[in-house]
Amino acid sequence: MSEKVLVTGGTGTISSGLVEECVQCGYDTYAITRGNMKYREVDGVHYIYSDVNDTNKILNQLKGMRFKAVFECLAYTVPQLINSLQLYADKCEQYFFISSTAVYNRKDGIISEDDEKNLLSWSYSKDKIACEEYLKFYSEKSGLNYTIIRPSVTYGNYRIPFPVTSRANQWSLIQRIVDGDPVLSIKIPKLSYSIIHISDFSRAVVKLIGNEKAINQDFHIADAKCEYDWDEVIYAIAKALSKEAEIVHVPLPVFKTTFARSYDELRWNKSEDLRLDDTKLKSATGFEARMPLEEGISLMVANLRVEYEKYNTSLDMSWNRCCDHTIMAGYSLGMVDESEAEIVQKYMSKLKNTTYFD
Repeated sequence: MSEKVLVTGGTGTISSGLVEECVQCGYDTYAITRGNMKYREVDGVHYIYSDVNDTNKILNQLKGMRFKAVFECLAYTVPQLINSLQLYADKCEQYFFISSTAVYNRKDGIISEDDEKNLLSWSYSKDKIACEEYLKFYSEKSGLNYTIIRPSVTYGNYRIPFPVTSRANQWSLIQRIVDGDPVLSIKIPKLSYSIIHISDFSRAVVKLIGNEKAINQDFHIADAKCEYDWDEVIYAIAKALSKEAEIVHVPLPVFKTTFARSYDELRWNKSEDLRLDDTKLKSATGFEARMPLEEGISLMVANLRVEYEKYNTSLDMSWNRCCDHTIMAGYSLGMVDESEAEIVQKYMSKLKNTTYFD
């Protein structure tokens, strides 16, 4: 009988990749999900339909079960982590917590797992840091074997690796390229950012199950050859669509007024280099990334197209308007480059006879 593993979530980018890789590696794979996106389910996975906050129901559903590993993909705050530990800590041999590379302070050069993790200016990273600290405290008290996983930008079937995207519908960004509309980006010096496809991410993480080098350790999932600039992502999407992409770069201060909901993430996590030392991960697993950016982007575009067209998902018009307002604001303030100002002028002519901004 194969060993059991459990993933919380199961239909998001990280969790769906993990369940797929676990199945391929021969694990008896379970996932706890609300069941709202059954079209994303992976063949061979046992889906347990429940809200992660319904503790009594989950305890009953998992009664008598024990797992080789539990992957916690849905805990973002300490109270959520505490609830997860109450549910799964005594049911697993190894508890994986999905944290984030957002915890690291940025610095010149390459970041290793030993570097400081005290980026407290953004609530998301502050909460993840607190979760990591609590998990270590809990482990010391209880003897739980844990492994902390820090994704950087992980993309795949359901996520575009780009800082200015819609959380409600990822196809919304791609549709702008399809329609010939300018893509909004941040005006920053060319950077190098660790970006990895979910198939590579999942393969690396699953290699840490039962791995003695992973017990009570932390890993960011990276390969030194997978570092890209944001513009490269947009041009790869355009190539997959057989389209041309026009990008308008707007300085970060403009976003604070026109795109406030995205500003903190852009300011603290997506506007500086993120180069990650892959030594520790490769030492523990021998991991090497296999998916080139263009190939991964092509697969992503094809899948997002199917989801958008087949399942009638709606474009995120609120996000779309925020993009346009930010582009127009940057232009009106004289903060876009001359060549990009021409792109904005052309776009304004296209919108002139519409009621788009009414």
